[in-house]
Amino acid sequence: MSTDKEEIALYYEAKNDKVRKRLGIKGGFYWRTAKKLSVAISRGVVAMDDAGFDEEDFKKPVRVNLPIVNDLPPEGVFDTEFCNRYEKGGEDGITMIFIAPSPSVQDKPASSDNTNVNGEDMAEIEDNMLLPISGQELPIRWLAQHGSEKPVTHVSREELQALHIARAEELPAVTALAISHNTKLLDPLEIRDL
Repeated sequence: MSTDKEEIALYYEAKNDKVRKRLGIKGGFYWRTAKKLSVAISRGVVAMDDAGFDEEDFKKPVRVNLPIVNDLPPEGVFDTEFCNRYEKGGEDGITMIFIAPSPSVQDKPASSDNTNVNGEDMAEIEDNMLLPISGQELPIRWLAQHGSEKPVTHVSREELQALHIARAEELPAVTALAISHNTKLLDPLEIRDL
C-alpha cells in the first residue's frame, strides 16, 4: 500500500438548469490531499453536506487538474463561488481555467459616467421627468390648474419654468391679491378643488 498522498481536485457540476436556477450556482469545487480518489470523493460529499447542499443536486464528481495556486478555496471545503471564476476546460477538457470577464465589462469605466443600471443617460431621463405640482407655492399650483379641464398633478421641467415665468409676468395683480388674502382657505385644498 502506497503512503504517497496527492492533491485531488473534484468538480461537481449542477445536475440541470432547474437546479442551477434554484441554487443560483453553476457547480461546486472541492479539493484535498488524500491517498485515494475514493477517500476524496467521500469526504467531498461530507463537505457538500456541511455547506448545506444535497448530493442529489449535482452530477457525479469529475477529477480535474489544478493549474491555479493562489486562488484555491481552503482545503477540504466545498466551494461554489470558485466555479463563478473558473470553469472546466483547457486543452485536455479537465483543467480548471480562469473565466475572462466579458469585453463589455472591461471596456466600461468604473461608474464614472452618468448612466443608470440600464445604461440610459441620467441627464436625459431627468430632463424628461414629470415634476409634482403639490410641492409648489400656491400661485404656481393655481396657475397649473387655471385653464385646464382636468386636474394637473405633474408637469415637465419646461412647463414648471413657464409657470414660474407666468407668475412673475402675467399673473394679474387682482388674482395675486385674491390668492394672497385667501391663502389660508386655499392652501388646504387639494388640486381637484382648485
